[in-house]
Amino acid sequence: MEKKALFGIIGILDLIFIVLTVFIFVIGNAKGSLNSVLILAYLIFILVYLIFNTINIFRNLLKLRKINRRKRIIAFVTWFVSLYAVTIASNYFFKPSENMFTAFSIPLGLALGIAFYDLMISKPKKD
Repeated sequence: MEKKALFGIIGILDLIFIVLTVFIFVIGNAKGSLNSVLILAYLIFILVYLIFNTINIFRNLLKLRKINRRKRIIAFVTWFVSLYAVTIASNYFFKPSENMFTAFSIPLGLALGIAFYDLMISKPKKD
């Protein structure tokens, strides 16, 4: 029952995320106080969504065997270093004044997504 409940929560959060994202893009050009309230609520939802998914990833990561955990962490570090190097190199040639926070955060998010995405949506299998 816990597995169905977890998929239910994740499915509902994903659906809310998609609907709100489409809604924000559609209403994004409108002016008014309601628009700013909706955007603030959307940002708060994204923060809660990211925290929930991060906790879910780490909880499932701890359930993996040590060798599988090590492989995933090595894959994460490899992807992060590679993407960060590509970002720095492309910024050097195309945008010399790029913000370093952006140059760090985008490769971090992509590497986390590539290495741990399946842990976010399902429980690991015990081998």
